[in-house]
Amino acid sequence: MALEGHATADAAPLAVGDPVVAGAVLRTGANSRLGVFANEIYLQLDPQSALRLERDAAGHVTMILQEGRARIVDTRGGGAPAALRVDSASAAIAGGDSEVYILNEKAGRYAMFCDWTGPVQVTRSPKSLSADPHHCILAKPHEDLYAAQGHDHQIPLLPLPDDAVLYDSPANHFDTSDVAAGPPGFGFGDPVAPLERDRDPCDVPGSGCNAKTGLKVIEPPPVTGGCAPGVPCKP
Repeated sequence: MALEGHATADAAPLAVGDPVVAGAVLRTGANSRLGVFANEIYLQLDPQSALRLERDAAGHVTMILQEGRARIVDTRGGGAPAALRVDSASAAIAGGDSEVYILNEKAGRYAMFCDWTGPVQVTRSPKSLSADPHHCILAKPHEDLYAAQGHDHQIPLLPLPDDAVLYDSPANHFDTSDVAAGPPGFGFGDPVAPLERDRDPCDVPGSGCNAKTGLKVIEPPPVTGGCAPGVPCKP
């Protein structure tokens, strides 16, 4: 649906409009982003990310993030939840605007699930945890699931090509003029890195505000105190 840079499906190069078969592993290169529309769920991968896209016998979508990070906008307004998995942890996607990250620290890699418009619920058998909107749930090895305050810098959504109407466009399901694509040269660092950038206040699908007005705000870096998701606590 949208592409910036280079991406592949099972190592075959992708172009806008290409079909993606169930079971394919989508992968983005450096400085590349990919947007895919599957069963009315818009999925976008950040640079150097990999995700396996599956569909069960009932047609429900399952997304398995293998590397990197992704943003998911569920435009369906109901229906059976889609599954978003990282290793042994799984989140239910049923509406809303979510993000998932694979991060690394000395103890190993871990997953961070966030939701900006609704509660986020994550299960890692045999336990499950739910957190309020604008919070994240972290799934670290050898630790129980726990919640943390979400960061301020959402993954910016890609603009759609002018001829997107030729395909099953997300514009048929949510108003893409309400979605900020982010300024050129935006850095794809850690979600809580001390980064300052222009951000359109319309960076929420369905917000109703008009991204074409040119209104901008400067969003200061979040105050983490050196201790936040992805940032180790300092003594």
